[in-house]
Amino acid sequence: MDAIIDQQTGLLAKKNDVQDLAGLMKLLSLDSELRQTLGFNAYERTQEYFSSEIITAAWLQFYKKALVQ
Repeated sequence: MDAIIDQQTGLLAKKNDVQDLAGLMKLLSLDSELRQTLGFNAYERTQEYFSSEIITAAWLQFYKKALVQ
């Protein structure tokens, strides 16, 4: 599962493209509404999929399966 969903929870720059990264950074610096929306969406996604409780439960399930095999 990806932590960042492009245009929803963050912005993904093209690999090894400094100009693309700089452009996205400039966009974020100039657009407070976009920053707020991406930040809120990222927080919500983190709470839904990456909270310590969820990650701990996933690891416990993984180890239980590993021990059974």
